[in-house]
Amino acid sequence: MAGDTIAVEIETPASISGFLSAFVGNSINVKRLWVDHLLSYGDDWKHLFELMTEEGMSLLLTIRPKKSEDSPSIYITGREIGTILATD
Repeated sequence: MAGDTIAVEIETPASISGFLSAFVGNSINVKRLWVDHLLSYGDDWKHLFELMTEEGMSLLLTIRPKKSEDSPSIYITGREIGTILATD
């Protein structure tokens, strides 16, 4: 955690490297994909996202495929998280 941003790094299988560009970017659909993915790990993530929305905190999500030097990041604001939670 740094300031108002929570940083999370996800290690993925090396095979995702060829498709990584489809899973990163600044679009709301990409952000929704990752928020939904993290929500699939249980209610703790939902609770964290709800708190982040209330407190105006953001998420910096770094995707790190195994055996790859490429590790793009996705920045999701608390407002965007709130919008995603509201529409799910």
